[in-house]
Formats: sequence, C-alpha cells, structure tokens
Amino acid sequence: MHSKESLYVTVHIALYSKVCKLENKNTEMKKLVTWSAGLLLLLGATSCRPTPQPKPSPTPSAKPEYKLPIIDYDFAGSVDDIVAFEKALGHALDKEQSNANSLTFSTGKSEFPETVYHLENKRITEIYQPCTSGDAVKQILPELTEELKKQGWNAWPTPVSNGECDAAFLLVRDINGTATQIGSVIVHTRTNNAKKTSPSISFIFSRVAGNIDPNTVVLPDLFLDGLGKTKEEIKSYYDGKGFESNVSGLFLRVKVDNPAYKNEVCFFFQEGENKCHSIIVTAVSFRINKSENLTNQLKKLGFEFDSEESGAIKKFFNEEKAIWAFARFMPLTQFDQPNLTFTKQPRNF
Repeated sequence: MHSKESLYVTVHIALYSKVCKLENKNTEMKKLVTWSAGLLLLLGATSCRPTPQPKPSPTPSAKPEYKLPIIDYDFAGSVDDIVAFEKALGHALDKEQSNANSLTFSTGKSEFPETVYHLENKRITEIYQPCTSGDAVKQILPELTEELKKQGWNAWPTPVSNGECDAAFLLVRDINGTATQIGSVIVHTRTNNAKKTSPSISFIFSRVAGNIDPNTVVLPDLFLDGLGKTKEEIKSYYDGKGFESNVSGLFLRVKVDNPAYKNEVCFFFQEGENKCHSIIVTAVSFRINKSENLTNQLKKLGFEFDSEESGAIKKFFNEEKAIWAFARFMPLTQFDQPNLTFTKQPRNF
C-alpha cells in the first residue's frame, strides 16, 4: 500500500507540473499575440498615414503698375495741359471729385487707384497718390527712387529718421547763391492712425519768391475796375477766375499766382465805407519797383510817368480811367514797404 500511494503521488506531481508548464506557455503565447497585434496595428496606422508633402513656395505677386505724375517745378501749363498729360497715361478725370483747385484722376488700377492734383492759383502745389497696400508702395519704391534721382531729386533722411515717413526726397535749386528746397516727396508704406497717415506718395512744391529777376516780372491780375466797387463785386470777378479771397480787417485779400508780389492783391476799404478805396500789391524787393520793367508794365495798362517824390516814390497816371499809381522804390523809414498802390483818390492816400 505504501508503494502504491507513493507511486500515485509521484504521478500526480508530474501531471501537475506539466499542466503548470502548459499554462505558462499559454500565458506567454497570449502575451506574444497581444504584443504582436499591437505592433501590427501600429505599423498599419503608420503605413496608412499620408506622406507629408513639401509646401509649395508662394507665387510672387505681380509688380503694381505705377505712373509718375507731373513733377516739374517749372510746369506752368493750364488745367487742360494737366488733363491731357494724365489722359495720355490712360487716366480719366473724375469730374465729380474735381473743382477749380483740385483735379482727381481715376487710374483704373487696384493698387494706385487715384492721382490727385492740388492747385493754388492754377499752379500745382501738391500731388497725392493713395495706395491700397503698403507692400505695393514698397515694390515700386526702387523704381520711384531711380526716376527721381534721374530728375535731380535726392534722398532726404531727416523726416525718415524722425519717424515722420518711410522714405523722403527733396529737390534743391540754387537761388541767389543759396541752396533752396523747392520740392519734396513724402512716402508712407504703413498706416498710422495716431498721425493719420496711410500708404501713399505725396509730392509738394514751394514757390520761392527769391528766384525772381526784376526785369522779367509781370504784374498780377489787378482788376483796376474794382476801385469804387464792393467786396462782393470784386470777389465775384476773382471767383470766376478760380482765385480765392478772404476779408481781413479793412482789406479784401485775393490770392494770385505771382511770387514777385507775394501772391496777393489787397483791396483796401476805408473805415465805414463799402466801396474800394485803393488796390495795393507789395513786391518782394524794392528793386522790382525801381526797374524800368515796371514802368513798361504800367504803360501796357495805360499809365504814363508823372513825377518822382522824395527820391523814393514814382507817380504814374492813367488818364482814361482817372487812376493814380504810386510805386515806392526806396525806403525812407524802417517801416516802408515796396508797395505799388492804385487809387482814384490821391489826396486821401
């Protein structure tokens, strides 16, 4: 019995050992299958993922079309000449946006849609070209720089370093031995709400009075028939010619295009009177009033030399209109100005 029981135990232990080994193998197989399935899923997911493609480089945008306006400081053409110039560029006058002092042209281009000429006494004082994109201004800036330099303009670093604009140019002329700035170009490539600027190009011109030869001076439109007329009648005459006017004290001041006489004709009204007493223009130098050219100019208006007073004033008389002209060509006091005065009442002068 003892031997049979021992044999039974031995067999039982052997069977149990095999069962355990089989269970261990099954467990390892399960682990292997599980790990293999995960690996296959990972490999499958990786193989199904699309291969990254290189991003195409952006296509460069076409260069904006830009046309340079009239930037000749000496341009003295009429409004019709400006219209003809812009028409040749393919631009159309926008009549609704234009008047005697401003001409707006539609270019038909998306980046630089307009060119606006500002006039004073029929002369160009400023040209404004707005732009819809700062990048467009940057693209044409090298071309603009090259063209301006060809025409004698130079880079102007001061306003750029002061943060006033993004590029600037100036035009300088030697006037009476002095280098004088007569034009400037201001370029903005960004919008600045605080300074109220946006992408644009502006051309600005300054009429310089010192650049005047007394022998070539021409008198402004004086409207001598304005003597004895009201402010309204005088304003009506100049309004019809596109000249601006304003009342200042006892004077009606009319802005005219004549730097030799400070671009102004003054109509004087005595206190309490509503009719013009005298017309006064002031030259930029006594040399102009002293020149023989002035005498010739007055002759064309019907004036003859009458006399000279105190070695400082020449007197002329227009018999047909009964008008006296007094030209001061020499100062007798520090307050004397080179005035040319017209009046029908010399006793009250």
